Amino acid sequence: MEKVFIFGCGNLGKCLYDQLHNVINIIGYIDNNQEKWGTDYNGINIFSPNEAFNIAKEQDIYIIFGIVEYEDVLKQVLNEGIRKIVIWKHGFLFSYSEGSQLMPISLIDLVPYKKLNKNNLSVLFLQDKACIRTLKIANALKKLGADVSLAYTLAPPEQKNYIGIFDNIYSISNMKDFSDFLNKSEFDIIHSSNEPDFLTVLAHSGNIPVVHDCHDLSSGYLNLQINDLILEYAANSNSNGVIYYSEHIRNKALSEFAVSADKTFVLENLISEELKPSKYLKKLSESDGKTHIVYEGGVINDKKSHRYFEKIWNRIASDRIELHFYAPGDTDYFHYLETLNPHIHYEGNFSSKELSTEMTKYDVGLIYLNVTEENREYLESCFPNKIQEYINAGLPVAVGDIQSQIDFVESNSFGRYLDLDADILSQLKEIAEIPIEHEILTQKGYTLESKIPALVDFYKKVIDTYKKRLD
Repeated sequence: MEKVFIFGCGNLGKCLYDQLHNVINIIGYIDNNQEKWGTDYNGINIFSPNEAFNIAKEQDIYIIFGIVEYEDVLKQVLNEGIRKIVIWKHGFLFSYSEGSQLMPISLIDLVPYKKLNKNNLSVLFLQDKACIRTLKIANALKKLGADVSLAYTLAPPEQKNYIGIFDNIYSISNMKDFSDFLNKSEFDIIHSSNEPDFLTVLAHSGNIPVVHDCHDLSSGYLNLQINDLILEYAANSNSNGVIYYSEHIRNKALSEFAVSADKTFVLENLISEELKPSKYLKKLSESDGKTHIVYEGGVINDKKSHRYFEKIWNRIASDRIELHFYAPGDTDYFHYLETLNPHIHYEGNFSSKELSTEMTKYDVGLIYLNVTEENREYLESCFPNKIQEYINAGLPVAVGDIQSQIDFVESNSFGRYLDLDADILSQLKEIAEIPIEHEILTQKGYTLESKIPALVDFYKKVIDTYKKRLD
């Protein structure tokens, strides 16, 4: 396979390009949306299906599907008489043959990892796409002298603040190749993040101890299929160590899975000390006398989501409060939210480091989520990392009807509960007067760096236990 077309130029098509462009000649994208024909994506031309199919048949070129629901597109390609087809599922490549199973194929050679310094702790992080939690932990370990590498299935790191921290980055596209790679490598430990849990279970096939970083228990708030339930159980029960992000989730796992307490560790979603503001900006309220509050994070147009804010924000803004928000994603929807009330303002999407400084110009940080019967237990169990981001920017916090968040801000004098049925403006003015010291998170041990030495000790305990079982 020397040349390929990628069918689909959405997010998965981009991920597929990221994974393969260094090892194979990508001729172009194919898309059924005629408005995209003749344009480009990632600098790669987008072809109409008819044009691409003709080229594929003339030049004997494979077509790889970068689409989740590919069945209809598969019929479309087969009807053209094309049989050189590759299916991409969860980052893994499979050759397609009518009437037979999908067969794994290998395009990427994984060179085994060999330790240069035997005294350094070597950690392989495993995730479909490295999240900010993974990147922060890897970065903190790197500063302590550990060797950190990353294996991914979907996409390489994008957070520009953390690019360059990994000694090695491996793209995985074949399960057997990855298992062979692990058995020939010299990593001390694998740190695998859940969702999807099957990556942790796949890592169990190697001869390296595995720590499962359980971001949350999906079975607690999602209606999982039996296969996913089994994978969640296996990842938590069979890993050599398990990390939970809160005591609540840890205790729940201990009661539901065959997990021994002595092989667990709690590592909250703590902020990194690297994200301290570069400077503190002048408050907008000092110029116009208004009260300015800020929300940063996910915003979703789904009434069932805890990040659905239309009713909440409109109620707050109706009290003549300037509400500013920063979010990644659907900018069309974000601009629609601005039309609900002239006091709601979409400010764009910034990197974590940029945002820490940007938020200093506001008076109060807002974390008032859309709480429902279905998501309340999940939200009560989450460690309030967003609260830390506001405190990091020197902002007191207004929280909604989540008791764990109310307890956290009030016990630490970080903020207060905001009652939407009372005078919102006067409450926010009182919250804005709560003083937040610039180094308070470090002083209270609410930074990631404060927990990393204990994490290293946990790794060593897992490694020692694993070795003793082999002896």
